[in-house]
Amino acid sequence: MEEILVEKKDDIYLVKLSGELVLENVEDIKPKLENSLSEEWKIFAVDLAEIEFMDSSGIGFLVALSNRIKQMGRKFVLVNPSKQVVKTLKLVNIYHFFDLVEDIDDLILDL
Repeated sequence: MEEILVEKKDDIYLVKLSGELVLENVEDIKPKLENSLSEEWKIFAVDLAEIEFMDSSGIGFLVALSNRIKQMGRKFVLVNPSKQVVKTLKLVNIYHFFDLVEDIDDLILDL
């Protein structure tokens, strides 16, 4: 994982990932996001615009994170996923599982 940026914008907790979302990186990301789950926010958004490659561990990570956040009664969205991410999600037939938005500003307008 090249970089993990986290910011809180209004009631949105935004995580921006770049590089590859693969097994080795997923294990690094999990502890960094753990504290965020106890904070106050309505929407947890993961920006995947700069993800170049994602393997099954990356997909599993996103599915598990989405399920956990939904169980908390909050919303989980993927923001501006790269073409590679979209292709991968469609290939494994879980594209429809996620709420996707093109831009974080679209979420702010919905609050």
